[in-house]
Amino acid sequence: MPSVRAARPPLPRPAPLLFVWFAAALVLCVAKADVIASGMTLGPDDHTRLVQVRDLLSGQGFQDVTQYRLGGAQGLPMHWSRLVDLPIAGVIAVLAPVVGPSSAERMAVVIVPLLALLALLGTMGWVLRSMVRGALVPVGLAAAALLPDLAFQFAPGRIDHHAWQAVAAAACLLGLLVRVPWRGGLLIGGAGAVWAQISTEALPYLAGFALITGVASLRSRDEAARAAVYLGSLAVLSLLLFAALRPRAAWSWDWCDALGAGHLAAFAVAGLVVAPLPFLRRAWARAGLLALGAGGAGVAFAAIAPTCLANPFSAMDPVVQEVWYASILEGLPITAQPGGWAASFVVLALLGLSATAFVALHASGEARDRWLRLFCASVVAVLVALAFRRASGVAELYLLPGLVALLPIWWRWARRREALLPRVFGTVLTIVVLCPLTLSGGVGALWKLDWSEGTPRAEGAAGLAAASDDDCTRGAVPARLSGGPGRGVLAPIDAVPLLLRETPHRFLAGPYHRGDADMRKVIDAFREGDEAASAVMRREGLDLVVICPAAAEIAVYAKDAPDGLAALLLRDEAPDWLVPVDLGAEEAVFRAWRLDGAPPLP
Repeated sequence: MPSVRAARPPLPRPAPLLFVWFAAALVLCVAKADVIASGMTLGPDDHTRLVQVRDLLSGQGFQDVTQYRLGGAQGLPMHWSRLVDLPIAGVIAVLAPVVGPSSAERMAVVIVPLLALLALLGTMGWVLRSMVRGALVPVGLAAAALLPDLAFQFAPGRIDHHAWQAVAAAACLLGLLVRVPWRGGLLIGGAGAVWAQISTEALPYLAGFALITGVASLRSRDEAARAAVYLGSLAVLSLLLFAALRPRAAWSWDWCDALGAGHLAAFAVAGLVVAPLPFLRRAWARAGLLALGAGGAGVAFAAIAPTCLANPFSAMDPVVQEVWYASILEGLPITAQPGGWAASFVVLALLGLSATAFVALHASGEARDRWLRLFCASVVAVLVALAFRRASGVAELYLLPGLVALLPIWWRWARRREALLPRVFGTVLTIVVLCPLTLSGGVGALWKLDWSEGTPRAEGAAGLAAASDDDCTRGAVPARLSGGPGRGVLAPIDAVPLLLRETPHRFLAGPYHRGDADMRKVIDAFREGDEAASAVMRREGLDLVVICPAAAEIAVYAKDAPDGLAALLLRDEAPDWLVPVDLGAEEAVFRAWRLDGAPPLP
């Protein structure tokens, strides 16, 4: 029999949890010692997130998430949520009076992701203690800290929303497995409301939870409370969070990349319609009510937000979609991913689903029902991950309990084999569970086919980029760019978040899809001739050009347009209307020019 738990689990023990968290935090801090030493955030979204927090602490409205140094005079309305800003701002606000604002920022970008990791491990501790025997819980927690597509989201410097999405996903899973149905429904609804406010990537999972709890309610009237409370609490809490986090004007916004009136209406209709579900004795009556709730939610959404029935990225400028969006692998399906990653994820998914199904089939009674719910949630998570890569961390999280439950069986089976091959196979399976990173690296090393070779960014940069993009997105920004009053700057899209964080300047566009019209202007300016680029700069009120010669993005522009501005700048053939700016470093990562007649940098 698999090592499953059928009795009511005791409270999670803090000592193993804290030990695993401390060990994982130590590993992450050692791995990112350079980030800690520099105080740098890890990626473009982390840079911009810190800028958003600075603006909030400097007095920008709590409900106003516009980035006023991106885009035109009105700024760029970001689709982000203030929920993610709050822990960062809170740590900075507490520490700044003691150590100063700069040191408080440096400490916050380390503390916040590690606190998120503690929250994740604590939640997964509850999940594991409800599903497997106690001795396996620390093993499962250690494996959770090493999940290949999740661990780096909790590294120092990683302050964007992905870590908190994982915490919300784990809380939803716990709600699906809690033995008291109404408590489980409340937990799914609460965590789901938070998750949806952070990102609409939560929506397919929320639909999956509705389907799972709905089907379970057909088999058991007791389970109907889980479905009803889930949908009701999701509707109420989503409405409250929306009212607290968004301005009144948000009710009329037609953006489809963030929670809006259409989503809230769908939640409300579903919650109201299924509210009587626990009081219906007949399964067919409950089925009819669930169908009515699903249909009503769909009609409400279509009536209020008809444009959101299509892919929210389908209306993006086609050039921006080809040059920029098609090169962001984390948002693309598995068929667009490097072969090594795709193969390792598929193998891990098949192992995890098989293990969860095996445990479910060999369990009995209430334990079997919980394992079946876990299996269904895992299927949903894997399907979402196949559609876009950045969801793979949630899938790995959901697959973990099944793998951990079978760990003793695999180990005993392997040690009893006399033949070498079965013995090695069983031992390798055990190691995969203990450290899923080994699977990611092992399968990736065996699979050399790179499915991403055809992306525009990969093809354009081949042989042209002089160094890693890391130099351009996490490198040092020259002091001359960081000082003085803010200026209007034309810069490559991917380099803008770092420049936004380190300088006071305004930029035409950053890597954010709501600004696709301005992104198109940037692409055109770098790919068209110098006269067209000059016209774009003067029309948009820009008087500086800043590039990172090592960036793959600049290499793409230069390859696409050998006579365009990017190619001219890379060849040191700047047009006459641009004056080189001495940035004070012989080997600076960035190079800059100012419009002829514009004031020099201080």
